[in-house]
Amino acid sequence: MYGPVSNCEYSQYDFQVIDRWGHVLFRSIDPALLWNGGGESGYYAPDATYTWLLSYRFKGASSAMEKQLGSVNVLR
Repeated sequence: MYGPVSNCEYSQYDFQVIDRWGHVLFRSIDPALLWNGGGESGYYAPDATYTWLLSYRFKGASSAMEKQLGSVNVLR
């Protein structure tokens, strides 16, 4: 299972895992729901590097949504 970890509470949350062609393999607006290495149709993603994008706002923050971008390697 893979996903962001924070000890702060989110007021808005959007986590996506994207393949190299720009297809969204996984998307969650629930911080408790983590990526299991699969795609939307239930298959497991092949060994590769995937991009993740996290857009969020912490509860009580008055600022705009924060965004973070990174990558994760899948090796089976």
